[in-house]
Amino acid sequence: MKPYDHQSLRLSYKFFFFSIFLVGSLSTGLKAQQYQPVGKRITFAGKNVRLADFFNVVWDQTRMQAFYNDEQLSSNERITVNFKREPLDNVLAFLLRKKKLTWYYREETFVILPKKPGDPDLGEMPDEAHIDVPGQVTDKNGAPLQNASVIVKGSRKGAYTNETGKFLINHIRKKTVLAISCIGYSPKTIQVFDDDTLKVQLSPAVTGLDEVLIIA
Repeated sequence: MKPYDHQSLRLSYKFFFFSIFLVGSLSTGLKAQQYQPVGKRITFAGKNVRLADFFNVVWDQTRMQAFYNDEQLSSNERITVNFKREPLDNVLAFLLRKKKLTWYYREETFVILPKKPGDPDLGEMPDEAHIDVPGQVTDKNGAPLQNASVIVKGSRKGAYTNETGKFLINHIRKKTVLAISCIGYSPKTIQVFDDDTLKVQLSPAVTGLDEVLIIA
């Protein structure tokens, strides 16, 4: 079967016998997830975009194509999205979870079907997704700062920079705020939106004039 609407495939009821086959394999597909699209990420921002056009973007970036019933998921639905290096599972969770739809992977296709009672939630909603954030802390001249603390604001989770000023914070949510501080420098807070490497520059702390104590 050739891809419909460029790379988006729409499942018609006249292929009902084939849908029965897909539904029959759904349970093993959901439990085993025989094919996992490792490293498949989506970067795209758009307003009022047709769903079919967005699935074309997914194909262009991942070589994974959608297979679905147009009566359950309209190709002409308009969506507004803003993804930056978002895993494909999370993108599909954003598009499908609230519609009570789910999916499984079959070679170069993700098959979209109604979610059944007991089926697990696949992926993570983008704002709820956990990421690992690497980074480096330097002074304003670019020299690395060792032993700077990088703390997840409102918690005890954090790390210290090594001799090259680098750090890694594991398994934090997007939009988490990190507090960075180092002795002799003004602290800084940064909100994290993706897993790109953070480049943090700290400025020397501003102190008042030295006090002179006169003993008479």
